[in-house]
Amino acid sequence: MEPFEYRAPTQLQEALDALAEFGPDAKVLAGGQSLMVLLRQRLIAPRLLVSLKRIDELATIETPDPTLRLGCMVTYRVAARSPEIVTRAPILARATGSVGSVHIRNLGTIGGSLCHADPAGDVPTVLVALGATLRVANGSGVTLHPADQFFTGLFETRLSSNEILVGIDIPPPEGSTTYGYGRFCYREGEYPMAVAACRLVWRGDLCVDARVAIGGGDLYPKRLPEVEAVLAGRGVDDSVRADVREVLPSLLRPMPDVRGSGPWKSRVAMHLVERVLEEASE
Repeated sequence: MEPFEYRAPTQLQEALDALAEFGPDAKVLAGGQSLMVLLRQRLIAPRLLVSLKRIDELATIETPDPTLRLGCMVTYRVAARSPEIVTRAPILARATGSVGSVHIRNLGTIGGSLCHADPAGDVPTVLVALGATLRVANGSGVTLHPADQFFTGLFETRLSSNEILVGIDIPPPEGSTTYGYGRFCYREGEYPMAVAACRLVWRGDLCVDARVAIGGGDLYPKRLPEVEAVLAGRGVDDSVRADVREVLPSLLRPMPDVRGSGPWKSRVAMHLVERVLEEASE
C-alpha cells in the first residue's frame, strides 16, 4: 500500500471535519472488506483513511414506528440475526446471511456495501426492492436519497467527497406483503454473478403494488418498473410469466467477463427474476 494517515474519530462531526479538510484525498473506512483490496492493489491511494468503527451511533438498529432504521455500520452478521430485521425486512436478513464467509459477515457493513456499489451486490439490490431511503450527512446536515436513485454508474454513487452515508430507513410492509430473494454464483460463499429481489403487496389474489430489483443485470443494482407494471393488478400466473419474459431482455445489460458472456448472464438474471416472483407469489 501507499502510505496514508489514519483517523478513528468517536463522533460523526469529527469524521465530517476530516473529510472536509482532505477533500477527495480522503476515504471512509467501514468494514474494509472491499476498500482494503483496492488499497493493496494500489487502485486507490488516499492520503487519509477515516474509520467509522468507533462511532457508536452508526451501529444501531432502531424501530421508530413505523420505520426500521439501521446505522451504516451494522454488520452483515448482526443484520442476519436481528429479530427486528428478520420480522420487518426478512429478505434483508437472508441477503446479509448469504454474503461471503463468517469472517466477511463479521466485518462487512450494510453502509459499506451500498457505497462500494458493486453491480451484483446482495444488500444494495435488496434495499432497492424494499424501497429504502438512505440518509447522507455532510457539513450542512442530512439529505435523503431513495435507494433506487443512489447509484449512478459502475461503482459510482451520488456521494460527494465530503459526505458520509450514515443510515438506512426501511418503510414498513403494507397489508399482505410477500418477498422473494435469490442469488446465483458458481460456488457457495463466492461473490454472486446476479441477484434478484422483490416485494409484492397483495389484495386477495391480486398484486396491488410491486417492487422488483436486479443486481448484476446492468452497471449497478436497479429497479425494474416495467416488470412491476406487468404485475400490477394481476396474479403471478402463466400469462404474467410470459409477459415478464417478454419485457425482461430489453432491460438487462450485464457486463461480460471471465465468468460469462453478456447474453448468458442475461439468461441467468431472467431466471432469477422469475424465481423470486414465484417465491413471493407462493
